[in-house]
Parts: sequence; structure tokens; C-alpha cells
Amino acid sequence: MTKFRFEMMWLVLALIVLSPTVDLLVNVSWHDQQRLLQIAIIGLVLIALLIEMMKGGGWPVLPVISRVGITVLAVGVAGSLWGAVSLHWAYTELALLLGLSGLFLYARLFFFRHPSCLLLLPYVSLIIAAILSVKFLAALTNAFFSGLPLHAIALLDGFNNVRWFGQFQALSLPLIASLAVSLRRTVTVSAVFVLLIVWWLGIFVGESRGAWLAVVFVMLVMALPHLGNRALLRVMLVSGGVGLVCYLVLFQLIAPKLGMHDSGREVSTLLGTSSGRSRLWLHSLLQIAERPWFGWGGMAFAGERLISEGHPHNLFMQIAYEWGLLALFGVLILLGRAFLSLFSALQGGVQEAHERAVIYALLAMLSHSMVSGVIAMPYSQTWLAILGGAVWAVCDRAHVSPVPSNRGRGWNGGLLLLLGCATFWLADVAIRDYSRLVSFEFRPGYGADGPRFWLQGGISWDDAEPSVSKKISSSVESSEDGEAGADILLEQ
Repeated sequence: MTKFRFEMMWLVLALIVLSPTVDLLVNVSWHDQQRLLQIAIIGLVLIALLIEMMKGGGWPVLPVISRVGITVLAVGVAGSLWGAVSLHWAYTELALLLGLSGLFLYARLFFFRHPSCLLLLPYVSLIIAAILSVKFLAALTNAFFSGLPLHAIALLDGFNNVRWFGQFQALSLPLIASLAVSLRRTVTVSAVFVLLIVWWLGIFVGESRGAWLAVVFVMLVMALPHLGNRALLRVMLVSGGVGLVCYLVLFQLIAPKLGMHDSGREVSTLLGTSSGRSRLWLHSLLQIAERPWFGWGGMAFAGERLISEGHPHNLFMQIAYEWGLLALFGVLILLGRAFLSLFSALQGGVQEAHERAVIYALLAMLSHSMVSGVIAMPYSQTWLAILGGAVWAVCDRAHVSPVPSNRGRGWNGGLLLLLGCATFWLADVAIRDYSRLVSFEFRPGYGADGPRFWLQGGISWDDAEPSVSKKISSSVESSEDGEAGADILLEQ
């Protein structure tokens, strides 16, 4: 059984490494490849959990407050499905969330039983960062020799948008830094430190303010008494400082002298604007007020014809907009209970650098989700589920929480049935839409086609449903003297 668990986890981690580094599906975008491989990971996890149950494996017992949160969330989701604008895509979103919940649960079971394997996450992030950094340096060298204008999207590979790249950079920085702290060989530590510098350079080139926000927040946590880790903080600060110097020398001194002007945004634009987020959030609040309790249904935001974005760029607004305030209340209960356990673990039993780094990586993802689509992008979702399960395992081990055996078989069977239905639903969607991914064509009846489930995430409205676009238009025109509307655009 132990051998099987390792084999399944190795397969999952192998797909995570391949998703942004190897162009396996050359006819589809990076985003869509990551979505397809995410569905494959969910299928593997379903098999693994099924074997766990057949072998009599125990499941973690949830505290009462967590069960209350799950119940409230389930009621909210059920109500949202009842009135969803696009029922098919709402079910697809629900299937995806259920599949990721299975990954979350499997990660918890695996890392609780095999705590030494938690080091796999820093090493996996190191491998991915190394591959992407080599690609980045090759593109950077080629750009300087070409003499053409510099542009981040042309230099950073593996993601369709540098902001999505920034999400992975933010979560991987503390994980990689933990290796620089825990490894003993000087040569190995030096190599990891050089990679961190290049990784920081990529963050500055990518101009991902969400990544900057996430990393700064995590470093502030690292500096706090009882919650922090000074060794990790020193590595982050020194590597970040050297990375910033490299960026200034390359892009602010050498490039202008060669006549190569960076085509990125000015500092005043980066620091003085929200890139449309403030107006997008206002629009989201207006739409939440239209359907406060059960929302518009899963993935409904991607179908709005007056908005070019596939999500509101905020975790809580996305949940409230699509699933309603009742579902958001359930999520807040679960997050509140999780944060109490997490900070208790940081103050008490968690001492190893890689264990703390996993917690910091999760915090980076959650802080990043306040200004971006962490819970909408496939690669970020996958990492979020794994990190969440790993942190759950770390916290439970810190509190010496037992793993019960042969308890709740009926509940386990029901959960596996839901995961099985979700997996087959996702597989059907992937098979059905694959030809559209290879040669996408804009078609009438679709929304703004912002990135969501697929890169071209248009959600087809049901003709029988009321016109949401008209409701959106009337809501927006009544706010800010009609200033927000079709021009609600976020810079890509």
C-alpha cells in the first residue's frame, strides 16, 4: 500500500512539473494544457482515494465547526445551482471544485503518513523554477543580442499571462528558500541561491504586483515573533535585493544604452493605478447586491458580455458573485478554523524550515488571491489544493492529531461517488471541447471570452434564461454616473 501511495504521488507531481515546462499538447495554449493535465491529476487522485478506502484507510475527523462550515457551504452551492445563469458551466465549476477537494484530501493523507516527503514540494518547485529560469535566461540573452524592444511576455514562458506566472513565483519562493536554509553542502546552497536571484529577476521583469504583494506579506509574517523564521527571511531579503540590482543594471542601465527600451509599464503606472480592479470590484459588488444569497451560478462572471475578464480578481468577491453570500459565509467559517490551527502550529510545534515554507507558500497564494484569479487559474488551483492538504497535515502532526481507521464508511463512499461523478463530468467536458481548443473561433451567443475554464472561457447563455447582460448594463449605468461598463478592462 505504501508503495502504491508513493507511485501515485510521483505521478501527480510529475504532471505538475510537466504542465508549465514541456509543451506536450502543441496545438493548445499553455493554460488549456494545464487544465487538461489538471483533469488527469484529478483522475489519478480518484483512483488513489478509491484504493485507500478499499484497503481500510482512515480519514481525518473534522471538528464540529468545520462540519458546520461545510454544511453552510453545501446549502449555498445547492441554492446557487438552482438559479444558475449557465447551469452546464455551473456544474462544471462544481465538478472542478470537488475534484480539487479530492486532491486536497489525498495530499493531507499522504503527507500526514509520510511527513519526510514534505520535502518533495520544495524540490518540485525548484525543478520547475530551474527549467523556466533557463528558458527565461535564454530568451533574455536572445533579446539583448537582437536589439529589439524588451517585453516580459516574450521573455517568460510556460504561462499565457505573466500574472499567472507570478502566482507560481510567489508560492515557490519560500519553498525554494527553505532548501537554501536546510541544505548543508556549500555548492548546492550556492546553486539554489543563484536560482533564487534569477527567480526574483523574473518577478521584477514580469511586473506582477500581485506577486510582489504576496511575497511582501509572507516576508512580514516571517519577521513576526513566534510566527516567523529569520533564516528564511534573510535568504529572501538577500536574494531579492541582488535580484533587484540585477534588474536595475540590465533593464535601466544596459538596455537603454543599447537603444533597447523596455516596453513594460512605467513605475508611476504600476504604483498609481489598480489596472481597472477598483472599477471591476465596484461592478462585482453591484451584481452581488442583485443576487446576494445564492449568486449568479458557477463561472457566470466569465459569461458577462460587458466585461472582458473571466473572474473578479478577488477570492471573496468571486465566491459571493457566483455562489452567493451564504456559500461565502461557509468558506469564511472553514478559513477561520484553518487559520486558528495554522497559527497555533506556527507558534508551537512547527520548527523545520520546509514545514514553515509550505505554510508560507499557502499564505502567499491566499494573499495573492485578493487581487488575482488564483482560484480560477488551473495551475494555481492545483498547487493551492496540494499546499492546503500539506499544511493540514503539518498542523495535525503539530497537534498530534490521530488518523482514525475504518470510520465513517458510508460518508466515505458518498464522497467517492461525488468525486467519481465530478471526474467523469470533467473528462466529458475535455473530450467535447478539445477540438474547440485546437482552433478556437469566436461565436455569437458567447460572453467576453476571458480566461476561465479554458483560455477562451466564453460561457454560452441559455436563451430561456433572463438576459443577464441587460441587468448588468442597468446596474452599471446607475453607478458612477454610468462610468463603468464595456470599458471595464484589466491590463493583461
